[in-house]
Amino acid sequence: MNKIYIFGYGSLVNNRSRFMTLKRNSESIISTIHKDFGFIRKWNYYNKNLNKIALGLEKNVNSDYINGIIFNVNDNELIDLDKREIGYERIIIPNKFIKCNDFILTEEMYVYTYIPTDKFKIKKINKNSDNLLYLHICCEGFIQHGEEFYKQFHQYTYDWDILFKHI
Repeated sequence: MNKIYIFGYGSLVNNRSRFMTLKRNSESIISTIHKDFGFIRKWNYYNKNLNKIALGLEKNVNSDYINGIIFNVNDNELIDLDKREIGYERIIIPNKFIKCNDFILTEEMYVYTYIPTDKFKIKKINKNSDNLLYLHICCEGFIQHGEEFYKQFHQYTYDWDILFKHI
């Protein structure tokens, strides 16, 4: 039987936020995506209907490490996550790019993550206090895993100025 994992790098790192979708507590396995995967995490998602900015991964020649967590899901939870992640597409991350603390990924395990579709990339943004709430959810999630993990979140996230101009 194949095991399905999700790599969370924003609000899904937050235990309470993840619980709202999964309807259960899930184990957080601290993980890092190697820069050879070819992506960076940045403030690049925008939902114009909600006027909300969020984090996304983006292909970049100057790729970097991306810290986050992986967590196990079943088929139904995967469907619920797909519904939650409006404007994102689910992609697979080859296991060779993922380093986990105290956990070994096997060939039978598949790790997915979500990246913004072109339609939801930032274009024109209006100020919105909900952007501050999203930032708080992300920061709370990363600090739950320790100060160093939280510092890495700031270090490995790009375009902070886009967010700060719109809160």
